[in-house]
Formats: sequence, C-alpha cells, structure tokens
Amino acid sequence: MAILRRVTESKRSGEEMWAESERLYFERESRRLRWAWVRFYEDQAERAERTGALLAARDRAKAQKLIDELVEEERENGHRKGDAA
Repeated sequence: MAILRRVTESKRSGEEMWAESERLYFERESRRLRWAWVRFYEDQAERAERTGALLAARDRAKAQKLIDELVEEERENGHRKGDAA
C-alpha cells in the first residue's frame, strides 16, 4: 500500500509540476507576445509620423508653387502687393 501511495503521490506531484511549468511557460509567452505588440505599434507610429511629414512637405511645396505662380501672374498683370483681387 505504501508503494501505491508513493506512486500516486509521485504521479500527482509530476502532474502538478507539469501544470506549474505549463502555466509559467504561457505567462512568459504571453509577456513576450505583448512586448512584440508594443514594438509593432511603436514602429507603426514612427511610419505614420514619417508618412505624415512627407505628405505635409509635399503639400507645402504644392502650395508654395501656386503662390509663386500667382505672384508671377500678378506681377505680369501689373498688380501690386496689397491690391484687392
């Protein structure tokens, strides 16, 4: 009977150890995956900022080109700065 009890306790102890090991593994894996998501969102934010800066620069350049064209047209038509359009 003592041998059977030891085998049963050993089996239960092994199962408990396995369950604890599995729980710890999933906790570590969950933490690793959450850090991976942090990196992903930080990278996404950086890409969005770069893209936004490029779009803003492009639009400013287009606006400046239009300003330059309008100023040149006004010069050609004899308008002075400050005259009503």
